[in-house]
Amino acid sequence: MSSNYGYNVTSVLSEVHMDATIVQQVLETCIGGTNIVRMAKKARILSYYNLKKHLFYLITFDLISYNGKKKIYRITKNGKKLLLMINESMSGQSSSKEDIVICN
Repeated sequence: MSSNYGYNVTSVLSEVHMDATIVQQVLETCIGGTNIVRMAKKARILSYYNLKKHLFYLITFDLISYNGKKKIYRITKNGKKLLLMINESMSGQSSSKEDIVICN
């Protein structure tokens, strides 16, 4: 049964759809290092659950890191690359609601 669970987790994590605006805001707030309270305020994310879900995937895909001792989130090199791509992609578009697909 545990091998089935592992297979399902791998298949779920192979492709994740997230709101690009939220991803952009979270990555930007993590540039200087931040805690979850400041991140929620700066990123203007209303749902704590939604923020935690995005943080889980961003950490899993090595886009942000978390220091549990200091309770600080920081953007990684991969996160900076993704943020640059998002900013370039969204700069020419008027739509604020876009999906981003992260593939493993």
